[in-house]
Amino acid sequence: MKKYYLILFIVFGFVLNSSYASEKITEINFNDGANYYESQAIAKGLNKEIIYAFHTWLEVSHFNYGCLSEDNCRQNIKYEMSFETYSADLNSDGVDEVFVYLKGPGICGSGGCTTYILQKKSEDKWMIIGEYFPNYGTSISSKKHEGFSIIYHKGKFGKYECFYQAWEKNLYSCYEKK
Repeated sequence: MKKYYLILFIVFGFVLNSSYASEKITEINFNDGANYYESQAIAKGLNKEIIYAFHTWLEVSHFNYGCLSEDNCRQNIKYEMSFETYSADLNSDGVDEVFVYLKGPGICGSGGCTTYILQKKSEDKWMIIGEYFPNYGTSISSKKHEGFSIIYHKGKFGKYECFYQAWEKNLYSCYEKK
């Protein structure tokens, strides 16, 4: 009987000391706008997405069809995009990755907006290493997968875990949490 308790004690101790028991979750509180570092990330990492969103809005969606009913109609471009950002070092290399919750016409829909995760590759190059939609709350785990923190986020219909996948072109992939 003592042997049984000793084995149980060892297993219980192992579980308590495992990374699952000691996981620390940090909830992200996005900041309105972007600081200098985050602005560089947005300008160099999201430029194609921003240009595409404006191009679509201008030529396909709103501006191009704005004055159909009035002969005297005059219009201006009133296009606004905004950001909510958060910076954190996800891979413990001493350089922060940047989360960008991008809001604007043609970017957000009835379900919400997309959040991008940007990583600095060199002085002038940033790369999107993850994106998820929608974002009703994001948190970062102390647990790592392939050297990067696991990210949790809430969507409209559930909770998701995002894992960095080196084999998946070095991107985060998100899966519904069960």
